[in-house]
Amino acid sequence: MDKPEKANRLRKAIAKNMVNSWSTSPKCDYKMSANAEPMMGFRKQFNEENDCKVSFLNLVAKAVAIALKEFPYVNSSYDFENHQHLLHEDVNVGFAISLENNGLIVANVKNADQLSLTELNRESQRVIDAARNGTLQLEDIQGGSITINNMGKFKRLEQHSMIINQPELAILAMYNIVDKPVVVDGEVKVQKQMGFMLSADHRVIDGEMACEFLERVCELVEHPEELV
Repeated sequence: MDKPEKANRLRKAIAKNMVNSWSTSPKCDYKMSANAEPMMGFRKQFNEENDCKVSFLNLVAKAVAIALKEFPYVNSSYDFENHQHLLHEDVNVGFAISLENNGLIVANVKNADQLSLTELNRESQRVIDAARNGTLQLEDIQGGSITINNMGKFKRLEQHSMIINQPELAILAMYNIVDKPVVVDGEVKVQKQMGFMLSADHRVIDGEMACEFLERVCELVEHPEELV
């Protein structure tokens, strides 16, 4: 006999928000891959020189923050009732954080474009820890520009469909770094690559803009010296 289990408040809120987002945002998905070898080398050297542990997530978050400044309509919301864009001045990068009770919450780092990599690393760890120990403040979950979903721990996952965190207009997934054959100067070689999936609200972000934005993120991943 089936055993009913009452949903907790967090799960109820998640369910409500997901249904709202699904009915609000006509989204399209875009997938690209980037050469991860420059980022891997940069991260190793940066952490050794600065005695810290900046993660791949932080490097991607910084790349996203820079790209958002260059694509203001991605860093916006859409007021459907008044049919106007709400262009955001701040760049607040959100992180999808899984919780022990199978819940999920998004907390964001404010003004991520203005933070150094070490500051971004410290602040992202603060909001992640706060989410998991229940000490997040209201401001930590409000005012987000975009959400990053780090799926790197799932080694076999190559892509998946996502739901946008309202009232944001896009969500970006990053995947595990894998060896892939690529053609370089006419020769096939094995290269370490990271895959990305962008789900974007087509009311504002059309295909060209979405691809240009995601391409810029990939360019920054492949040229990590631009992140400092």
